Amino acid sequence: MTISSPSDIHLMKAIYLTKAEFQKLKARWIGQTYHSTYNSKKRGTSILFSKTTPYIHSNTTNDPKGRFIIINGSIHKNNITIASIYGPNSDSHFSTPFFMN
Repeated sequence: MTISSPSDIHLMKAIYLTKAEFQKLKARWIGQTYHSTYNSKKRGTSILFSKTTPYIHSNTTNDPKGRFIIINGSIHKNNITIASIYGPNSDSHFSTPFFMN
């Protein structure tokens, strides 16, 4: 998998990669990466930062089913939270509890 973009942050969903296969997400511009995976080629979501983005990581919340990843950190001393969510069409019971918590 090759990604070529001038963006600082990429949110990827439904990428269907296992933990070991995330090594395929290599490109010259990619710096820090954060992933939530499932135990097979289902679901999965990632957050990718360019090497030039001065992101300082604080903590990560991962869904064990690979449906979301939430990271907290800062850029230029501004605290930020970024969430990448894979909300399946076939599971309407997912979104309500997610946003209520």
